[in-house]
Amino acid sequence: MEEPEAAARPACCAAAREDIAAPAAAGRVIAPSTVADTSLVHLGGRAFLMGGDELTPDGQWMCNIWQGEFPTRNTMDDGYLGTAPVGAFAPNGFGLHNLAGNVWEWCADWFSPTHTSGATTDPEGPSGGASNVIRGGSYLCHRSYCNRYRVATRTANTPDSSTGNMGFRCAASPG
Repeated sequence: MEEPEAAARPACCAAAREDIAAPAAAGRVIAPSTVADTSLVHLGGRAFLMGGDELTPDGQWMCNIWQGEFPTRNTMDDGYLGTAPVGAFAPNGFGLHNLAGNVWEWCADWFSPTHTSGATTDPEGPSGGASNVIRGGSYLCHRSYCNRYRVATRTANTPDSSTGNMGFRCAASPG
């Protein structure tokens, strides 16, 4: 399999605190920036994964996760050992690719193990905390221990953490 250019891969190995400011300086913005934004964008009219509720409809993988025996052998049935290039899997209803699996996506919101009981439209998370929300799972998720490659999945990591399976999404600034 031919390796695509690094620019086609997700932005990963980025710590929320330091590295997310760099794209803004280059005329890009981090989007989506909140858990509410990611909920809307990730679902995009679909209930679970990018193709609906099945992980492999008609034998076709819908996201980049670990297949085989974790952690010793990835069969790469989805075509990838590590990150997959943007556009490698079917888009959601908004035309966005690779929202489940591939890399955990940093969110600007602080993490809380409970959901707010207030507004259901654009709810606000806690005003501070020790960890940021990350969403969507990664290429290291496997059904044996990490059934977190769903678009609704959220967990936490400290803002100074940096790993190869965690990153963020950039979008061009309008204008």
